[in-house]
Amino acid sequence: MHEFLGLKWDEWASIIVIISTILGAFSYTGKSMLKRYVKEPMDGIRDDLQKSHKMQQKNIDALEKREAQQDKLLDQHDKMLLEHGIKINDLEEKIK
Repeated sequence: MHEFLGLKWDEWASIIVIISTILGAFSYTGKSMLKRYVKEPMDGIRDDLQKSHKMQQKNIDALEKREAQQDKLLDQHDKMLLEHGIKINDLEEKIK
């Protein structure tokens, strides 16, 4: 009654403790290896991507600012062309 598959309960307890210890050691080793070879490199990649994203955002902001400046210059040039066109028309009418 105090045996199971030919082993006593204290022997089964010893076997379970040994197996648990071995599995725990494998688990700890696996976890530390995953941390070293997966998580830490991924953290580096994540940091690089964040820096890249920040730089892209700065570039986009600079391009938008430059676009606004170019739009202002274009509007000024359009006004100048209209004024020149009017002056040319006035001169042509004076000559006729």
